[in-house]
Amino acid sequence: MIIIINLNIQNYSLFILNYFFLLMESTLDKIKNFFSPIIDFCFVVFPIIGYIHQYIKIYKLKSSEGFSKFISFVLIVAYNIRIFFWIGDRFETSIILQAVLGFIMQIILLQLCVKYDKTTNSKLNTNYFSFNLFWNWPFFMDYIYFISFITIFLSFLSNLIGYDNKSYMFILGLFSGFIEALLDIPQIIELCRTKNPKTISYLLVFSWLCGDMFKFTYYAYKNAPLQFIGCALFQLCTDFFVIFQLWYYTKHYSNEIVPISASESIRNVPSSINNMTKTEISK
Repeated sequence: MIIIINLNIQNYSLFILNYFFLLMESTLDKIKNFFSPIIDFCFVVFPIIGYIHQYIKIYKLKSSEGFSKFISFVLIVAYNIRIFFWIGDRFETSIILQAVLGFIMQIILLQLCVKYDKTTNSKLNTNYFSFNLFWNWPFFMDYIYFISFITIFLSFLSNLIGYDNKSYMFILGLFSGFIEALLDIPQIIELCRTKNPKTISYLLVFSWLCGDMFKFTYYAYKNAPLQFIGCALFQLCTDFFVIFQLWYYTKHYSNEIVPISASESIRNVPSSINNMTKTEISK
């Protein structure tokens, strides 16, 4: 009798444990299904928030100095390659939506940067083959021509090799992730050159850091291609270096006068001579 009672207690305990685990699993699935669309939405939309703030800042200052146009170049090329990679290897829809939305945002931001770029000379002819002038052209349509060329070339190459070629698809994914991982490099170089962090949106840099942390976690969670996961980790390292630059240059160079451009210095020569003449006359 005692043995039977003990067996019944054990069976009842096992039944309760099984019921508890099933209930927990069901609850976790419901939570996952509830938050999954929200997480996907955040992954698609959040990366462009920092660039919207950068757009507003450039518009208010009427100057794009300090913000590297090569950031747009890196993202436009990376997103362009990713779209072709998705055609041959259908990964998460949210990742391709983020690429399309980011591509459009960079085109819009690039147009404003070209408009308020005081370092280019609109009287010079566009030279697509000059290394020093690459991606520093005077007209927005020059950039559109180059982007169109890249798109047509990728389309031709992909159809020639074939979207079913796994090696080619792997290389496309690798290039897409690697080029995007270089996102911070142009800004690091620009900050080293100008030592001027005032025109950089801190919200943009903060969005880079948070976005890359979220992106790395998201890629790992969604079992994204390994190329994306490794490159996201590299981006995190460069994000921290940009933050260090902002802290360093703000601390050591914030009180220094930012060098004016050559065009502004030439424009101010007559007024300078006039002031010197008045001083000599007064003497």
